[in-house]
Amino acid sequence: MDTNEFIQRIKQGFYEEHELVMFIMENLVNAEQNVWMFEQHLQITDLLNGRFNGEQEPTIEAIFNDWNLKLGTVLFVLRGYPND
Repeated sequence: MDTNEFIQRIKQGFYEEHELVMFIMENLVNAEQNVWMFEQHLQITDLLNGRFNGEQEPTIEAIFNDWNLKLGTVLFVLRGYPND
């Protein structure tokens, strides 16, 4: 799936979570982010579903901002903190 198709499918709500995770892993996550998530015991699904603590929030917000910049549109934002 190319980036434009991905963006359109997300905006329209037509995607499977595993497709979203694979696209993010293959196209958006950089090595530094991958190391940080590993050290924090987080997976992409944790970030997407708000399963992180308040101390992790600034880094996750920076990760989302980086992903949005790579995509050229805002798709990833902090939505809430169900585990706080």
